[in-house]
Amino acid sequence: MPKNPALSEKPVEGSRQACKSATYFTRDGPFPAYSTSLRCKAGSCNIRYYLNFSVNLSLNLRQYYDQPLPEIIHLKEHSFIQTAISELFTACTLFAWVSAQNCALIYNHALSSYGREEVSESKFMLTSTQVWRAFVLVSLLKNWRECGRQLTMQNHGDLNDRLKEIMSE
Repeated sequence: MPKNPALSEKPVEGSRQACKSATYFTRDGPFPAYSTSLRCKAGSCNIRYYLNFSVNLSLNLRQYYDQPLPEIIHLKEHSFIQTAISELFTACTLFAWVSAQNCALIYNHALSSYGREEVSESKFMLTSTQVWRAFVLVSLLKNWRECGRQLTMQNHGDLNDRLKEIMSE
C-alpha cells in the first residue's frame, strides 16, 4: 500500500475528525462508507490529512500525495470511487462515445443493485457530475505524475471550477 502521512506506520500526533457518512462506488456496486481525516497538532503544523491529499489549513492549499495512482479516489466529502471504475468510464467515453450521464446510468443499472429497485437514498446513485469529476481527477493525477509534479490546488471554492483552472495551466 502506498505510504502517505495519514497512513504511515509512525503515529501522527493529532485529532481525528468525526466520521461522516459517505458512499464508496466500486465495481461491485455502491457501499455505505465513512469519511474521516486527521489533523496534525504538532507545533504550527496545521495540516489535515485525508485519503488522497492533505490540506494546509493556514494556506488553504490542497496537495495530493506523491504516490502511484491510488486505488480509491476521494471525489468529494461524501463520496469515493474505485479508480478502476473511473478507468472504465474513460474507456466507454473514448471507444464508444458514451456520455458521463450514460456512464452513470450504466453503472446504476448494471453494476449497482440499487438501480434495479426503488431507492430511497439517492446517495447510492452515481451522478454524471461524479463520473466527470472522477475522470478529471484521475487524468490530472496521471498527467502531473508523468510530468514529475505533485498536484496542488486551492482548497476553497467549487471543486469543478478549481479543476478547470488546473486544466487551463
